[in-house]
Amino acid sequence: MFNQPITKITKLQFNPQTTLLKDAKNLVCFDAQEAIPFWIWLWENPGSPIALPGKISLDHHDCLHAILGVGVSLEDEAFLIGVTMGSDTDLQEWHLKLFKFVSRFLYPKKFRFRTQDFFVFDLGVELGRKLKIKNLNKIDFALYENKTVAEVRDALGLNEILLLLNSELTQPQQAHSLQQFSFG
Repeated sequence: MFNQPITKITKLQFNPQTTLLKDAKNLVCFDAQEAIPFWIWLWENPGSPIALPGKISLDHHDCLHAILGVGVSLEDEAFLIGVTMGSDTDLQEWHLKLFKFVSRFLYPKKFRFRTQDFFVFDLGVELGRKLKIKNLNKIDFALYENKTVAEVRDALGLNEILLLLNSELTQPQQAHSLQQFSFG
């Protein structure tokens, strides 16, 4: 399925064994909720009446950046949104098509996904679907803020995705189909 190299997913630099989630979140927490453009709020925020599956608050979205150790580039955002949507049990294929259209053509230019971003988005969706834990967007991360990132990863069972991120996906080589990896 995936035959393009993945070289763009950025890893955050911190020690997950000693860094608390609340501190790691500060590495990616750049925008206040008020700074998020309307079109993004409309499709991605749980307060919106038409938000898509995977909808998540900005604070919890930032927590997932820290937990997965993923940076904040456009490619990183595409990947993280894909994982979040893919883990949502309400996700349908038409949701993915609608999100791709909206994020490609309606989002403000600074936030607009490019064609190449959909490769890592699709990869994130596939990974999210294969996770043991479902509905990452509905987890109350406030309960974990005083735990180390490693403890949170372990509690949520996210070590499989991290092993994959830290080995295959961030290397400048051909990506492998995720069918060979077991997440169940």
